[in-house]
Amino acid sequence: MHRFYLDSSAIQNNAVYFPNDISSQIKRVLRLRIGDEVIVFNGDGVDYKVILEVVDTNNSVGSVISTVNGLKEPEIFITLYQALIRPERYEYALQKGVEVGISKFVPFTCERTEFSNPGDSKITRWERIIKEASEQSGRSLVPELSQTIEFSNLIANLSPVALIPWEEEKKGSIAAILSELHQNQSMKGSSVDIVIGPVGGFTSQEVSDAVENGAISVSLGGRILRAETAGIVAAVSVLYEFKAM
Repeated sequence: MHRFYLDSSAIQNNAVYFPNDISSQIKRVLRLRIGDEVIVFNGDGVDYKVILEVVDTNNSVGSVISTVNGLKEPEIFITLYQALIRPERYEYALQKGVEVGISKFVPFTCERTEFSNPGDSKITRWERIIKEASEQSGRSLVPELSQTIEFSNLIANLSPVALIPWEEEKKGSIAAILSELHQNQSMKGSSVDIVIGPVGGFTSQEVSDAVENGAISVSLGGRILRAETAGIVAAVSVLYEFKAM
């Protein structure tokens, strides 16, 4: 069944008013008809089952026929700090990150970043990708996308638990680090930051600076992962360790 994210103001007294863009999608792309049922959510943790009563390109309308608690969000709030990379690869990281359970995305620049800050149109596109991935994957909320920051500001505001995967780390595997954190309950109900570098990787000085600010340098294994893949692997490792997949 098709799922749509709507602002809470679109649901009024069991009536659902679809905005123009979604109305057009319903009518022209999905070719839904009066009497078809869809799911609507607005980030409050509830899925609304809706029957379409008006199907129009500009203003479709439906009625709520039932509600059910949405997919439970992970207890651990994961923020993925992803250095700017090629736009299509960044979009992949956003899409797959939403699907696995990441709660917040923060683009950043560092020494080896090759791409400039995204403009408003790019941010709008990325927000749409996040919303659509939330709809597709059954998330009960739409993860936040923050404005681009610099690496120096990033490491100055890390959560108590922050992981920085680095290809030159030889001692601390992410599995061992997570197991230790799990055993001493350092991450129970907490936030976890994952900091992923650009295509060329972090410099040793950047990793050193991050560690001085509380980050933990970890290895993701012997294989070198693409920048857009590393954050997904790290996030899945965290969620798997804490049975939050």
